Amino acid sequence: MSSLKTFRIKRCLVKKQKPDCPRPTGMKTGNKIRYSAQRRHWRRTKLIYKESHIEKKVLKDSLQTDKFNTGRN
Repeated sequence: MSSLKTFRIKRCLVKKQKPDCPRPTGMKTGNKIRYSAQRRHWRRTKLIYKESHIEKKVLKDSLQTDKFNTGRN
């Protein structure tokens, strides 16, 4: 991942980072909640984040090249 990130990507990463913490130790759950179900390990589960304008541009470019490459030599 590049070190220069857009604000949209940073906001997405921060949003995913907030629930990624253990349950508070002082919380009394009556032995019902043993772990946080929202925990995510950084190596096992990768985040999927996309910037829609980049995807649209890539798709548009690929469609334009298909018009020119119709199989004729």
